[in-house]
Amino acid sequence: MALATSSKETETFIKLKAFEIDHKFSSIKCFEDVKNPKPHPEIYLNSANALNLLPEECIAFEDTCMGIKAAKAAGCYTIAIPNNFTTHLDFSEADQVFTTFNEAIAFVKNDLLD
Repeated sequence: MALATSSKETETFIKLKAFEIDHKFSSIKCFEDVKNPKPHPEIYLNSANALNLLPEECIAFEDTCMGIKAAKAAGCYTIAIPNNFTTHLDFSEADQVFTTFNEAIAFVKNDLLD
C-alpha cells in the first residue's frame, strides 16, 4: 500500500505517526518527492513503480478533484471520497464515488477483488 499525497513530508509524517499508521505503507510519496504536483500523474506513477505495479493494477482513493485527475492520468482506477471541504465539487471523472471510506472498502472487497 502506498500513500501519494500533495501534503508536505513533515506534515504527512506527523499525522501518520499521530494515528500510528506510518508503518502501514510500503511507499510514501509527498509534495517534495515530485517535480510536478497533482493534477500531474507523476506522484501516482512513482507510487505504482515503488510497489512494482503498473498503474492499471492500482486503486487510488482520493478526496480532491486534482487527485482524481492525477490518478486517472496515471491509469489508476479511481475512487472518490469527498471530505467536508470538497463534497460540493464535481467528482464525475472518478470511477466510483462514495461518502465514506467504509463504503469504498466494501465495494473494493465485494466488486473489484472478486
